[in-house]
Amino acid sequence: MNDFDVNLLMPIVAELSEKYTKKESSSVSYDTARRLMNAVVYCVSEAYKEDTNSICIVDVKDMKLLYEQGYDIVVKKTIKANEFYSNMLLNFDEYNNECLTDTVVKGLPAFFLYYDPKFNPQDHLLTLDYPTILTLGKKVGIDAIELYLKYIYLEQKFMGEFSRDKIILLFEKYHFDYEILIINLCELVLKGVIGCLITQKDVYQLEINEEDLDVIYQFSKNYTRIEQEEKISKMILLMVEQIFNGDKDLSEYLLGYVKNFVSELLNGASNKTLDNVFSCILVNKK
Repeated sequence: MNDFDVNLLMPIVAELSEKYTKKESSSVSYDTARRLMNAVVYCVSEAYKEDTNSICIVDVKDMKLLYEQGYDIVVKKTIKANEFYSNMLLNFDEYNNECLTDTVVKGLPAFFLYYDPKFNPQDHLLTLDYPTILTLGKKVGIDAIELYLKYIYLEQKFMGEFSRDKIILLFEKYHFDYEILIINLCELVLKGVIGCLITQKDVYQLEINEEDLDVIYQFSKNYTRIEQEEKISKMILLMVEQIFNGDKDLSEYLLGYVKNFVSELLNGASNKTLDNVFSCILVNKK
């Protein structure tokens, strides 16, 4: 968040404190005061992010106007996110994974039920246990939920392109108890797709054989880490262009897995355990 003049913020915090106590008390606890200060800063920051060039803060009146604009932004973002979430659920697939179900299907409704844009907008309430390929970074409040929903949507869009039966089989090959694991499902499917891309197999089949492991091994040995990352990134971009009409958000999201994948690939090639790396798509494994 931006550094704002505390002297300009304090009158707004005081006014918010009165609303919080419903004017029944002239004071609040230290923790409450700090939370309300953070609430004001959060809303002001939201407005500031919208248009940093046209904003000139010279007195409390300007700051209060900025706070009110920010609060409106937070409310509108929350309504929009709720609509987005409701629409996403219409075609949502949990793939039998408990963590995905608990986080997205069972957990997120609580956010929209209990989120407090007025007195605690910086708290997104949920731990969001289902991991995503890209992290939320330092985002909090509705900004964190908004980004998390975007990531989940992109995963659903990507995995939804492939046969559900093949995906479930892929997960079961990865681990017979994948349903109870806290793992990112999209990474597993993407790993399978990359394996097919390297070996020039049909990505929709999500299968490679043991001979293909030799091709992957040579790929890993013939190129440096950076070269592998560049080549795999280009493969993903081309795949997204051909299958998903060049969806830039999806490309950016999937590319977030490349460095981790190459690390796993190098380790597998070095230790001759590529069969384990690609166990989820390997057929005829001895």
